[in-house]
Amino acid sequence: MTTLVFPSSTPAGRDYIRDALRRGEPVLAASSLAHDAIAAEADWHRLPSIHDDGFDAALDALIAAHGVTRLYAPVTLVYAYLRDYLARTGRRDLAFVRRAPFYEAIEAQAVEARDAPALTAFARRVAEPGTADHLQPAHIAGILRHAFGVFGESYTDKLTALIGVLQSVPAGDAVEIGALFGRSTAVLLQALNLTDRANPVLVVDAWHGQTAVQTSLPPALAAAAIDMDWSLVADSFDVNMVPLARPGRFNRLRLPSAEAFARYARDRRVTSDLFGTTAYSGRIAFLHIDANHDYDAVAQDRDLWTSRLVPGAWVVFDDYAWSHGGGPGRAADEFCAALGARLARSFYAGGALFVRLADR
Repeated sequence: MTTLVFPSSTPAGRDYIRDALRRGEPVLAASSLAHDAIAAEADWHRLPSIHDDGFDAALDALIAAHGVTRLYAPVTLVYAYLRDYLARTGRRDLAFVRRAPFYEAIEAQAVEARDAPALTAFARRVAEPGTADHLQPAHIAGILRHAFGVFGESYTDKLTALIGVLQSVPAGDAVEIGALFGRSTAVLLQALNLTDRANPVLVVDAWHGQTAVQTSLPPALAAAAIDMDWSLVADSFDVNMVPLARPGRFNRLRLPSAEAFARYARDRRVTSDLFGTTAYSGRIAFLHIDANHDYDAVAQDRDLWTSRLVPGAWVVFDDYAWSHGGGPGRAADEFCAALGARLARSFYAGGALFVRLADR
């Protein structure tokens, strides 16, 4: 079952070819260019333009010579032509492996439009009464669409809950401990943009293998953190944040949590070459803990950073019911128990525990 990708000269075409080669799928590249860069990586053939009289005959010959049974056309007009070609010829030995990206984008929009009203209702429901009534389905769908363009392991329910609660955070700093590539940070920044407050955002992540190693995991799993190129992850985070960060309202510290807290408590200002200088109040209105999941690490993050919470603040413990260990859940339960009457409410969504402090 060989797949013909035509034209192979587009980004979507090249991506499909490279993925197919990695998974061992027989794949054939073709385009109407005199030279196609993908020829250095895959078996490439030149086909005439779909507007040339000889195109159908050349396509038939290529299919027959290489046993092609599947087609991928990442350009809308080429897809339309090949769809008509299949109808005209009545060929049943060929099928599209997927639709053209244009049609996939339309389908994705239809799914988002279908799901957005219920997600909007959920976001309003988890927020404090009356604070998220301005949220519309387009807000939720738009933020989620951009967020899922960033790699991460937070998904729809948690991210939607974040959007909702961020509409009701009080004045103060918004702090995230552990960011990876920045999916939840992207939601944090965009959701705060929908409010009338200027909560400055601080992200803390060492982006370093030794800091990320979780000793509670089996050695083979714990070692995976060391094998990663964390400098590339950190650089990717910066690239993902540049379009979203507002001057003076966002920064990050590439430090372990304890070192970052000492600096935050002492200086209240963070300067970086990329994001400039951001002034913080030292009072935290929103805290997201999603770094090392070992109990001792989560407890340290909790004890340090929650010492700066203001009344009415939100705290989010990621992976509260983590399937690989009980560190986050135990640390979160201890925090809630210690709050006593200061605990206004809590709820669970998308694997995370959301906790709101009482207003006084």
